[in-house]
Amino acid sequence: MKKANIKEVLSRHIDGLMEMPGVTGVAEGKLGEKPCITVFLSANTPEIVGRIPSHIEGYPVQVVGGGEFKALAS
Repeated sequence: MKKANIKEVLSRHIDGLMEMPGVTGVAEGKLGEKPCITVFLSANTPEIVGRIPSHIEGYPVQVVGGGEFKALAS
């Protein structure tokens, strides 16, 4: 069976990931040359990281901690 396109996988899972406490963003990323799902966290704590799956529909999940996103002034 062919693996789904990462954009399709993200669209199916983004709402559920964003509802998780501590998740501030979700994006398509790269691990080396391979596509992955990147999940941004408000803090890189074991409690928050432990809720994030390591793979979603065959794509690895990369966790990035470090705070909230803020818009830059134009």
